[in-house]
Amino acid sequence: MYKPVRNIKGFTLMEIMIAMSVIAIIIAAFAPLLSSSYSAIFSAGRQSNTLYTIQQKLESDIAGYDNTGEETLNLYFTNFTLNVQGAKIIKNEKYTESNGQERTIKVETFVANKSN
Repeated sequence: MYKPVRNIKGFTLMEIMIAMSVIAIIIAAFAPLLSSSYSAIFSAGRQSNTLYTIQQKLESDIAGYDNTGEETLNLYFTNFTLNVQGAKIIKNEKYTESNGQERTIKVETFVANKSN
């Protein structure tokens, strides 16, 4: 005669399907977060590369500076003012973010004339 086995351990098909549904809902909740993080990482990389390019151009301009700047930078202190002659160097560079939006980075520096 047939006897039903009652001592088998394990999960039923229904328990496994419920667990998989819960896992799928959790994954679906975090998917947009992962995609936006991925996009932000690449945008930060593009911005970093653009800053590096600007830095190289600034260093090149500073190395080739001919000491003929006619601008004055005024530095104010408590007891006195220091006026420095030199030139302002401005560099602009554009880059495109992951969403296609174009951004511009502007860097300004001042190079003092060397005193003789």
